Amino acid sequence: MAGGIGITPILPMVAAAEAAGAEWSLLYGGRTRASMAFLDRLSVYGQKVRVAPKDETGLLDLDGYLGTAGDGALVYCCGPGPLLDAVEARAPPTPSVSGP
Repeated sequence: MAGGIGITPILPMVAAAEAAGAEWSLLYGGRTRASMAFLDRLSVYGQKVRVAPKDETGLLDLDGYLGTAGDGALVYCCGPGPLLDAVEARAPPTPSVSGP
């Protein structure tokens, strides 16, 4: 999931997931389609990428998007603080990892 310029570090992750044949999807939000970077690069992934400009779709439907994540799904997100906080509050819990 990416918000605004947060798409930049997500791009190589998308490419790696695609190259590995992993099951993945991306929700990419921004203020307007014109302000959203890399839409041309993302268009090659077709339906795996959902572009959601705020002026067209309103706020990102985090509940709907995260609600489709299956058990064991990993959620990666980069964007402004309020987006990160909202995703963290809704993301499926992950098991704790013990230290050494």
